[in-house]
Amino acid sequence: MPTPPETTSTSGDRDADRHLARRDPAVPGLALALDDDALSAWMAARWVDPEPFLGARVTYVRYKPATALIAAVEVRTAGGTLPALGRFVAPGGFGKLEKLEREADRAPGAFTPVVDADRGVGVAPVTADRALPGVATLVGTEATDPPHILRYKPERRLVARVGTGAAARLVKAYRGGEAGAMAARHRAVASSGLAVPALLGVDGEVSLVATGWIEGVSLDAVDAGTGDVAACGALAARLHRAGVAGLPPAPPLSAELAGAVGAITALVPDAATAAVAVATGVLDALARASRVAPTPVHGDLSADQVLRRPGGELVVVDLDRASIDDPTVDLASFVAASLAAGGRPVDLDRHSAVVTAVLDGHAAASGPDVSAGLAPRIAAAVLQRAAEPFRYRRPGWEARVRHLVAAAGTALDAGVPA
Repeated sequence: MPTPPETTSTSGDRDADRHLARRDPAVPGLALALDDDALSAWMAARWVDPEPFLGARVTYVRYKPATALIAAVEVRTAGGTLPALGRFVAPGGFGKLEKLEREADRAPGAFTPVVDADRGVGVAPVTADRALPGVATLVGTEATDPPHILRYKPERRLVARVGTGAAARLVKAYRGGEAGAMAARHRAVASSGLAVPALLGVDGEVSLVATGWIEGVSLDAVDAGTGDVAACGALAARLHRAGVAGLPPAPPLSAELAGAVGAITALVPDAATAAVAVATGVLDALARASRVAPTPVHGDLSADQVLRRPGGELVVVDLDRASIDDPTVDLASFVAASLAAGGRPVDLDRHSAVVTAVLDGHAAASGPDVSAGLAPRIAAAVLQRAAEPFRYRRPGWEARVRHLVAAAGTALDAGVPA
């Protein structure tokens, strides 16, 4: 899973957020969504519950210009921090705020929803997220084993640890109807022989999937060396060699890149030209490259998706994007995550070392030759990460978006070390 977001904002962040809000007057509450202090003051003025309200913080957003921003919000009260869903909508979506209140009434949460229909803003307990029908079961007032929420992407997925010790398990709440398909992906990857968490149960009615909790440390937390990187390449090769059934085809790369370019354009307009150039260059380069037969892939491989158990065994987690695709995408994803980490300038020597190690590990484990299309795939994977600093509300997000677009161009131009 992704590294938790950094949260200390800067004056540059505030300027970037204000500029974005001014560019999109169609969403009147956008300025509130992008300013935790203003959002906290707005909620405090409307708070009706006896539990004292202490503040609010937005931790993740999904933004569609001129339409809405949907947010994961942490609401702090004297009794603790509460997960919440935030909606900031254009006038055409104001009816969804009434629905937010109704859904919260159906599945009571830890506080009374705070709604300003005139401004198009609403914050409600996470149980109001009816796109994820299992959330009310998992974290509502009737929950028998209160969870520790690890990740929440509104209307997409909630991930929580439930239980402790030997009874601990990881539970994911998906959109209605998705649990069966996600469990099928998990079973398919498990059949390859890779070490993955045990699939413990599926509740298709409310779209919940439970897997075993893995005690271990993610490789991104230990600054993986070349040996670890090579081991990840070998893990990918094992999956790529496997003849497994039950995985869907991956979405078209052209559509993924179009979405990335659209997000970059909305957030940092002056980076749009460079983003378009990278996307075009990627598709042109892949059209010229020799094709690799599709195989099973993880789809989002990175150091933080590989856990080392106390005994040293490596376990691959988060299989929600597993599919049938060009196997190059897994090595590219791994390299791109390393290249994009931390918002630092691109270090070509480090980049080359990671590429060499992951390729060597993949080849040593008899994985298919993926070197021909690796550079454009790395560039594509970096470009697809370019909006994440904004989505996760990371400090310096605007500069980081520009950095990632530039890094994608550098990766495309740098090629693969000989």
